[in-house]
Amino acid sequence: MAETTTAAQTASPVQEKKKGNGLKIVIIVLVVLLFLCVLCGGGAYFIAQRAATDFQSKVQTELDKNKDTVTNQITDSIKDSVSDAVSSAGSSIANDYLSGGELPAGFPTSVLLASDYEVITGSTNTDNGKNSYTVSYYSSKTIDQLVEIYKTDMLAKGWKVDSSGSFLGVNSVVLSKTGVSLSVIINASYSSKESRNMVTLVYQEK
Repeated sequence: MAETTTAAQTASPVQEKKKGNGLKIVIIVLVVLLFLCVLCGGGAYFIAQRAATDFQSKVQTELDKNKDTVTNQITDSIKDSVSDAVSSAGSSIANDYLSGGELPAGFPTSVLLASDYEVITGSTNTDNGKNSYTVSYYSSKTIDQLVEIYKTDMLAKGWKVDSSGSFLGVNSVVLSKTGVSLSVIINASYSSKESRNMVTLVYQEK
């Protein structure tokens, strides 16, 4: 009887694998929703809701296949879902996400941009006298080249790297200098219509 109970409580390798994949999915979804919220502000809810609904069914399909390539398939599903939601939203917010923009007035010169940058969106906000800027741009440079800009080249501007990492193709770098912080997210574009890589910068005065 004791042996039967122990066996029943032991998860199979397939069950453990699915649990691990489930955790990755939750993290990916949170990252995608964060991107949309940063890029589009409060109006991102509509776009994110449509993307999440379509994404959920695609994820389940990929999990059911239970193949070693499930991670890559899920990542592709995310890109397709977000792109489809943005394309079909038909709102000015969605159009701004996919079209060119400008750097906000007063954007700090101490923050480097790729030499071939094309701004997607740019915004500024002031809260209790502290300014913050959010900018997203496209670049044809490789992911490694873009990471190098923010992990190495920014040091000459007086910044220091507090942390950096990569998860499922999404790279992040957090920097700081006296009185300010900068968060950088670097990843492939989430639009199937755009082959360039995307960089999102969040600059905040402390």
